Amino acid sequence: MNKLKTRYFDLHCDTLTELFDRGESLHDSSCLVSEMSISSFEKYGQITAVFSKVECGDEECFERFLLCTEEFKKKNNAEFCRSGAEIMQKTKDGLPSFVLSVEDARLLAGDISRVKRIYDAGVRIMTPLWKGVSCIGGAFDTKEGLTDFGREAVYTFLSLGGIPDISHASRRSAKEIFDAAKNFSRPVIASHSNSYSVYPHERNLTDEEALKVEKSGGIVGISFAPQHLSAKDADFSKIFSHTDFYINLIGEDALALGCDFDGTDATPAGISSQYDINFFAEALRQRYKSRVAEKILYENAYNFLRAAL
Repeated sequence: MNKLKTRYFDLHCDTLTELFDRGESLHDSSCLVSEMSISSFEKYGQITAVFSKVECGDEECFERFLLCTEEFKKKNNAEFCRSGAEIMQKTKDGLPSFVLSVEDARLLAGDISRVKRIYDAGVRIMTPLWKGVSCIGGAFDTKEGLTDFGREAVYTFLSLGGIPDISHASRRSAKEIFDAAKNFSRPVIASHSNSYSVYPHERNLTDEEALKVEKSGGIVGISFAPQHLSAKDADFSKIFSHTDFYINLIGEDALALGCDFDGTDATPAGISSQYDINFFAEALRQRYKSRVAEKILYENAYNFLRAAL
């Protein structure tokens, strides 16, 4: 497939875990993300998540993490980028960049030594919460903050040079994560979180939270999960409602895409696979100046990770 003129860096995809569950590789993927979709882009990067499946216990989730990451590297002949320099080199070589993340850090299962284990395995982004209350703390659907263990886990990850992600966190947990990151002078991201002011879903960010991400030196990724975009009929226009708002609130340099491909049951109208980002990119260029569109599609995420890692 000939590459189109779209550069694209996604702050959150769950494809790695979904491929593992389906016994597939990117080459024979039936997921929304595939080798074919990736090859359509002029330049490509992805923060690729290992997520803790709701039906699995904490210990089982950790074992799955080890299996998922090793199988992904083996089946796709890929390595995870551990530094900004490695991302730059992959880009220079015309290869996709994969940055490993963990979504729902309950897989640590109360063992603080596992923070270093996942970091040594390549994890550079950690989304501590997902749903409900875990050994880490409270997620968006609770009013709970971090547990003592969760607080220690976040501090340890920050001390190693990792980047925390407040997507899925409760308001209280998010505040504690911001406070911890400030102590280490580290950025905080929201890899796939839309605006609560535009659509009041508890998973979305308040204006205060979005501004704190930007002030920390972090970045916000727009989620394509329909339930976080609007009450009904999610399409490009609903995505643009969130990008418009964020550009006015946090500026054009702190905004990216965190599409949540292979981590949600549905996609907005006009997006049937990751390949369709090429068409979304054209709509984005028509809505904004081309320079702003390129920042959202690729440059902001690339520049942020290159510097923060």
